[in-house]
Amino acid sequence: SRIGCICRHRSSKPPAGSSTMKGSPSKSEELKEKGNQCLKEEKFAEAILHYTEAISNDQENSILYSNRSMAFLKMDQFYLAYEDAKETIRLSPEWAKGYYRKAEVEFKAEHYEEAMESFRKSLQFGADEPKVLDQLRKAKRELEKQIRVDNQIPWMGAATGFVLGVLLVVFDVGIREQPFLVNPLWMTLVVMGASMVCYALARFHKHTLQSQRKSLLEPPPDIFGMFLEKEEKKAPSGSGDAPQDETKSKTS
Repeated sequence: SRIGCICRHRSSKPPAGSSTMKGSPSKSEELKEKGNQCLKEEKFAEAILHYTEAISNDQENSILYSNRSMAFLKMDQFYLAYEDAKETIRLSPEWAKGYYRKAEVEFKAEHYEEAMESFRKSLQFGADEPKVLDQLRKAKRELEKQIRVDNQIPWMGAATGFVLGVLLVVFDVGIREQPFLVNPLWMTLVVMGASMVCYALARFHKHTLQSQRKSLLEPPPDIFGMFLEKEEKKAPSGSGDAPQDETKSKTS
């Protein structure tokens, strides 16, 4: 299989900015260690604060972005975790951990096809092969399951509508004293109509689920920015509000 054929063709290289200084550690190193400790203690918000401050002192350190990506992921902040993973790759394109972080986020957000590609990239740059291969197989299984379920949703809706239509006909003919559906053609139309309506609703539900999955890795709406923009539009332009100096002409 394609998964089994993947092998490492490069050794894992240390990321840029990852070298530690001998003697007294830098401020960013101290903050990174505090963040790591908070991660171990599952204080993810505090860890993010430490990593963010460390990044402000060392913006080219890909390890900081990688660690913060993991902290964001623990809090289900998929978009922020995804952005940090991509920044890790940008700073250290030959470091396997960046691709692994990206794959973790994509897997958690149910973007299994993209996750598989990222896991493969991490293998190419020297990631722990047994661990990543296991994750790759897991992503493949989840992708197959996702496709199967997505394809079944509309037909499950149609089947549900068919059953509802039949129940309506049975209720009308078998229970009501004066049934409305006396013509077999009307009975057929009711069953088919209910099935088609439920099929359409199920397709809409499928589209909604797919859109929700896609939105997990997209930037959230800037509500505060939208509010400010509206306020700016409401504010007067000020073109006729500025006080004007008036000079009085004196007549002799």
